[in-house]
Amino acid sequence: MIRFVSLALLLLISTASGRAFADDDESEAETSSQYRNVFTFKLGHLYAINRPRESDTGHPPESEHLLGFVPSYGRVLIPGRVTFEIALPFFANTERFDTPIDITLILPFFRHGRWEPYFAVGATINLKIFAGERSDTEGTGAEFVGGFTGGLGLAYAIDERWLVEVELTYAWIPTSHIVEHELAQLAGVGYAF
Repeated sequence: MIRFVSLALLLLISTASGRAFADDDESEAETSSQYRNVFTFKLGHLYAINRPRESDTGHPPESEHLLGFVPSYGRVLIPGRVTFEIALPFFANTERFDTPIDITLILPFFRHGRWEPYFAVGATINLKIFAGERSDTEGTGAEFVGGFTGGLGLAYAIDERWLVEVELTYAWIPTSHIVEHELAQLAGVGYAF
């Protein structure tokens, strides 16, 4: 009797697991037709709101503008729901050069035809390099900082591989003695593979 019950349970488990694996194969076939990786290249403007602070050589800037570009790599973790992205922005002006690393999760609101609005949330790590007289003003040639970032964006799929994106991001940098808030406007193209 025990052998019969254990054999019936084994048969039931193997049949159920076979169905589960078949369902997984079907869902994998559906998602394999979708591209899981996205490389994007955006151009942008960064507006930095600096902290009020003392300076030995005069008044440091309260805010400043930087221009740059942002290459990024995204990996779709859950299609239509979550994408993991690593971005390496490069922003500069005549006195400052920023090389952050932004690690974010991108969460789409919904998809309407070819349009997909999304929001992003994550962390930023940044090396700020100050040139010339600015390094004397700040009392340092470089500052390594970290903070939190988030943003709103809109992607438009041109076809199954190419897309266009616009994005507005915000970074709060509590660890910096110089910069406190940063706003960036970005626009660019992406390629899915």
